[in-house]
Amino acid sequence: MSDFEVVSSRTVYTGKIMSLRVDEVRMPGGRVVVREVVEHCGAVGIVALDDDGNVVMIRQYRHPAGTWLLELPAGLLDVPGEKAVDTARRELAEEAHLRATTWHTLVDIRSSPGLSEEAARVFLARGLSYVPEADRHVGVDEETDLGVHRRPLDEAVASVLSGEIENSLACAGILAAVVWASAERLPGPLAGLDELHVLMPWGSLLRGLLGLVPAAGHVRVLGGPPGAAESRGRVGYGPQGGG
Repeated sequence: MSDFEVVSSRTVYTGKIMSLRVDEVRMPGGRVVVREVVEHCGAVGIVALDDDGNVVMIRQYRHPAGTWLLELPAGLLDVPGEKAVDTARRELAEEAHLRATTWHTLVDIRSSPGLSEEAARVFLARGLSYVPEADRHVGVDEETDLGVHRRPLDEAVASVLSGEIENSLACAGILAAVVWASAERLPGPLAGLDELHVLMPWGSLLRGLLGLVPAAGHVRVLGGPPGAAESRGRVGYGPQGGG
């Protein structure tokens, strides 16, 4: 049983992609405090690495940041019943007009755990080919012109370390890809489910998305060993064939 008991919980705002929940939580010493939580459906990012060692990048305007950011192709886990790896396939096709024949899990992150439930998985995609022009997705609003380009992986790492690349998914994915490349092997162990292993307790949307009912106020781990939520034990979810 958790040492941090949720005494009460109420949703004060519900938006298109997030909600704001206010919890009263009993601390181990008995004091009850208020914690504000941003509920979020989660996301995926893709390190699409071509045969020449270049990583596919996009440039997208982000209104909360008030600027253009260099990012990986990425998207929300907001389609009920869609597996995380299938979301990644769809987003790579929509944003970069690319397909991949092989998919592996690179890294999982919690974007802002002091404020939000959001968790994300970054995939490594190899065996790239272009989506036929007639089948390409046409973006709107911030996705009208994503400035898709490729840069060598070592240059992408330099951009992370210099601060040119600030997006958390991109930073984590690019650095994880370097570890993969230096080890000359795919991330492992490769076993388990093809799904995002961090399940945020966000009511009906996420429960419908992953087909599970999480314990109230707690994080569950899918396909991982006991204690994986605390240890972030490497739970492999690949390879995933197809494109």
